[in-house]
Amino acid sequence: GPDPQTGLFGVCRCKVTADLTLSGRTTCSAQCEKCNASISAAFRPCMLHHYSDVLGYLDLHNATPADLILQECDLSVGCLSCSQDVPAQDVFYGQTKEFNCEHCHSKLSILVESTRFQFIAPHSSNKSGSSSVNYKTIRDPAVQKGKPLPEKGTCKHYKQSHRWLR
Repeated sequence: GPDPQTGLFGVCRCKVTADLTLSGRTTCSAQCEKCNASISAAFRPCMLHHYSDVLGYLDLHNATPADLILQECDLSVGCLSCSQDVPAQDVFYGQTKEFNCEHCHSKLSILVESTRFQFIAPHSSNKSGSSSVNYKTIRDPAVQKGKPLPEKGTCKHYKQSHRWLR
């Protein structure tokens, strides 16, 4: 599991960015230098694997995520040969990091192409007891009204295709 994480967070009130280092599930609190708003962030790590690309969850107060500084993160990679965890440091976006397992000396590699933050609306208790979800509140922060879609609206398989624009 990843631990600690370093990221840039924007303060909701004044849009100033703050650099916070999150470790484990411990809440990191700070105060905005410009507007004195108290901000806090906590990271809940998840296990990355072939069927899940979720690194973890951020619990934020008065802050929005701006960037994950990957090369400053301490990652832990599970060796498929001996099932032991191996630390992986100095991982950079778009570069394959190759190293050997400290226990069985198998060759390991890790590649992180990019990271993305996705807003998940908190669950609120409904007095009527209905479990209806307001889909309008669940929105990807990369998609903004009045601005072009990220990657020109294409998936990773069709980055060169612009036929839909004609």
